[in-house]
Amino acid sequence: MRLRSLVLTSTLTALALGSPLAAADQGINDLRGLIGFWPANHESGNSEFGDDSYRIAIEYMRSLKELEDIGGFIWGIDLSYTDSGFDGGGDAQAIVVTGHAGWAYALEQVPELHFEGTGFLGLGNEQVDPGDSDGLYREFGLRAAGYYTFDSDWQVGLDLRLVLDAESNQDGGDLENDGLAVLFGFGKRL
Repeated sequence: MRLRSLVLTSTLTALALGSPLAAADQGINDLRGLIGFWPANHESGNSEFGDDSYRIAIEYMRSLKELEDIGGFIWGIDLSYTDSGFDGGGDAQAIVVTGHAGWAYALEQVPELHFEGTGFLGLGNEQVDPGDSDGLYREFGLRAAGYYTFDSDWQVGLDLRLVLDAESNQDGGDLENDGLAVLFGFGKRL
C-alpha cells in the first residue's frame, strides 16, 4: 500500500512540475515564423543604393537530443522571401533556402528560455526589377537567437543575424549586401 501511494504521489508531482520544465526536457524541435528587417547595404561595383529590406521566413530548428547542462548541437533550415527597395527606384526579391548548424543552451534557472548560436549558409534566386534579370543568390553569416517557450509550447523570440556576405550574379554585375538583420520569431515546439 505504501509503495502504491509513493508511486501515485511521485507521478502526480512529476506531472505537476513537468509543464514548466518541458522546454528543457524535450530538446528543441521547433517550427517558427520569422519577420523583420534585413540589411539594406546593397552595392554593385562602386555604387551603393540600398534603401530598405524586409524578410519573412518559415524556420525549423532541431536538437539531436535533450539539451544537457552545457547545451547541445542544433541544426535547422528555413525558407525565406526577402524584398529590397533601392534608392532612386527599383527593387529586388529573393527566395532563399538557408541551412543552420550550431549550439543551443537553456538556462537552468529559467528552463523555458534558451539561446541559439549558429552559422548559416543560404542559396536561392534573386530577381532585380521584375522582368529584368535573375541570378543565383548566396548568403552566409552568424546567427544569435533567444526564444521563450510557454507551457502551451508556443514561443516568441528575437533572431539576430550578422550577414557577412549576400551576393547575387545579375546581368549588370554582382549585387552585394551585408550587415545586421533583426528578425522577430513566433512558433511552436512540436
